[in-house]
Amino acid sequence: MGGDFLYIPRRYMEEDIILVEVQYRLGPLGFLTLNTDEAPGNAGLFDQIEGLRWVKKFIKYFGGDPDCVTIVGESAGSASVSLLLLAPQARGLFHRAIGESGSVLAEWALDRDPKVAEQPCRRVAELAGCPLEPYSDLIHCLRNIPARKIVKAYKAFVKEDRYNGGLGFGCSNPTVQIAGTERLIEKDPREIMESGNYATDIPIMFGANKQEGTLVLTIVYQSFLKPHNYQNNSEFLKHDIVPTLVQTLKIPDDTGAVADALKSKYLSKTQLGNFTSMVPGLIDMTGVTFIKSAGYENVVLHSKHNPNSYWYSFDYEGRYSLYFYMYFGHWPPYPHGVSHADELIYLFEFLFPLNANEKLLSQRMLKVWTTFAKYGNPTPDDVPMEGIPKFQPYDSENEYFMSIDRDWTIKQDYTKEYTVTVDSQTSGKVETGNNEPVVRGTRHTMKNSL
Repeated sequence: MGGDFLYIPRRYMEEDIILVEVQYRLGPLGFLTLNTDEAPGNAGLFDQIEGLRWVKKFIKYFGGDPDCVTIVGESAGSASVSLLLLAPQARGLFHRAIGESGSVLAEWALDRDPKVAEQPCRRVAELAGCPLEPYSDLIHCLRNIPARKIVKAYKAFVKEDRYNGGLGFGCSNPTVQIAGTERLIEKDPREIMESGNYATDIPIMFGANKQEGTLVLTIVYQSFLKPHNYQNNSEFLKHDIVPTLVQTLKIPDDTGAVADALKSKYLSKTQLGNFTSMVPGLIDMTGVTFIKSAGYENVVLHSKHNPNSYWYSFDYEGRYSLYFYMYFGHWPPYPHGVSHADELIYLFEFLFPLNANEKLLSQRMLKVWTTFAKYGNPTPDDVPMEGIPKFQPYDSENEYFMSIDRDWTIKQDYTKEYTVTVDSQTSGKVETGNNEPVVRGTRHTMKNSL
């Protein structure tokens, strides 16, 4: 699910599939909640479901099969994919699910406390010039002011929130619903997945990129550290940056135990107080806590109900990165590595001319993605897959996953450390080493493996 102006699908059109790009309302236009029947939240997700209903009804007229529909999303889109697996309203509307770098199990991806979710929406309304009281005046204002005014207010909120150390995601997230005549999700998603009361019959393929944390660290660097000059404040870097990032990522940590454990695990070999020395560990730490842990756990939990559950790690660092173009308009003051969204370069057509090696990678990825869409298995025995080993599903005993690089390899135990070293000052690449998902979100517990 993504913008049709950005994801040019020409490469997919070389495969025997039909691609539908579902548009949905974003930010407060799609996710504003006041926990009332008039503004219950999750409108953007209902847009997605309506798009899937359209596909089921009409795709046959385009040569498609309404009984073989795959939903695919990246980042927030991947979080949407994992949430749609749980939504009763989406049951029967799709038959496979691919999630790239995101899961509803991440703390940032779903507002679990509806009352907390309401506060940034009220701030957006206030910035848009709406009265907060009485409620009747607030809802009347939000219904009648131009949408562009709400969007402008949301941009001001994002800037304000990031300056204060947040990610600016408030009033743009799905939420656990306590209002509305139709409710999409009413309890914590982990509880739903553990119960098995969701679409367990759907094969899934989820994954993450090697240096997912570059995105988070750069948001924090540009909007919080630099304005406060914290990147040059050795005392802040020694004592406060990790607790700040834990709070930024909405990880519960009342006692500080999570921050202490993360600091010990990811920064024990760095020069604390020296930002350059700490960067690789911070990238790795934020990558795990922001994206990798939740996505991996999504596959682990789903595999308990469906053996057709696959996990990949996108490890290819090519000549290009979407980091510059999609996020910040300039390069970070440190190597970006295999950044968030970089796998899209090889699935969709951007302005990058691919060389022979990159074209081969692209062809292999498209083959695996579309084969999974057709069969619910990325490498079926009767489908030729040159240069691609048999993609083994995850199971608790073997913990298989696919490493996607110039050479594709099946590995075991995504949580174990890689044995590469890091030199952020001289290397053109960040080779951070630890994929271990250590934070179990709302459970307030630490685990060395899942």
